[in-house]
Amino acid sequence: MTAAILDRPPVASFGLRLDTKENIQRTAIAAASVSHLDAGEGLFFARQLEYIVPQLYQVKYAEQRARVHFPVSFEGGNGIKTITYRAIDRRGKAKIVTNWSTDFPRVNVLAREVSNKVVSLGDSYGYDFQEIRSAAQANTPLEQLEANAAQMAITELENSLAYFGDANANVYGAFNNPSVPITYAAYPLALGGTLAVTVDQVVSVFNTAINGVLVTSRGVERVNMILVPLKVWTFLSVTRLGSYNDRTLMEYLEKVFPGVVFDWCNECSGAGPNGQDIMFSYVRDDMHCNLLVPSDFEQLPVFSDGATFSVKCHERFAGVRLPYPASCLLTILQ
Repeated sequence: MTAAILDRPPVASFGLRLDTKENIQRTAIAAASVSHLDAGEGLFFARQLEYIVPQLYQVKYAEQRARVHFPVSFEGGNGIKTITYRAIDRRGKAKIVTNWSTDFPRVNVLAREVSNKVVSLGDSYGYDFQEIRSAAQANTPLEQLEANAAQMAITELENSLAYFGDANANVYGAFNNPSVPITYAAYPLALGGTLAVTVDQVVSVFNTAINGVLVTSRGVERVNMILVPLKVWTFLSVTRLGSYNDRTLMEYLEKVFPGVVFDWCNECSGAGPNGQDIMFSYVRDDMHCNLLVPSDFEQLPVFSDGATFSVKCHERFAGVRLPYPASCLLTILQ
């Protein structure tokens, strides 16, 4: 019995003899066929079990807040190259005179012109006819998505120029205006998420940033808005005055400086020398500051060569106008 079993030729699991070259080749082909079939079946069932969510989720980006922080002026129109305002000043002083005096001092009125250069902001988007067909098949608003992306790119550039300007293009923003005074905070506001100084010292930092404008302008300008880094704003909003006091630092500052709006600004983070944070205090109204947009975002006519389509997007921009620089103060934080 045992000898009979040992004398039997070896048999594969497919029922083929393994002692010939032909059977070995058949075995390999059969195994490969089974493996290929398994992979195909797996792919088929994987696609059948996949659910495509109809909602499109777009990547979120930081809010562009320049148009919130600075009143927008659309004056001028789309054909202008500069926006100029005239500033009137006077020179001379009066003095005590007698009835027979002839040397009455003369007082003169002086005028100067200040211009903001208008530049073009632009980008484009495009697609071909097959992309339109595919988008229609997938029920995806391709053209609208492309247009929104192009508009957002121009908005981001406008936002950056509103704060930092571009010296090479002679465009000035709020933070790089050479006429805006600069000061340094005497104390740090926060360190490692905890209060690094006393409440009185925190108030002192904001007193310099807010009432410093009032003092240097000799009572003419009164700050009504101050921009701080988001991390400072959140710190002030949640940090209590003390363990047994429910009032936050923000609430206390709003009481000490009535009429002043404390708002956060991402661009204040790392905007100072050596990457230091800054605060920007100013008078926010149409007379003291303007975001100059003589021609708002527009899409030019579609250009097509028959197979592809492209759309150029355009905006005219002239930076931030600060006709009264003494109404502003840029504070560099420790």
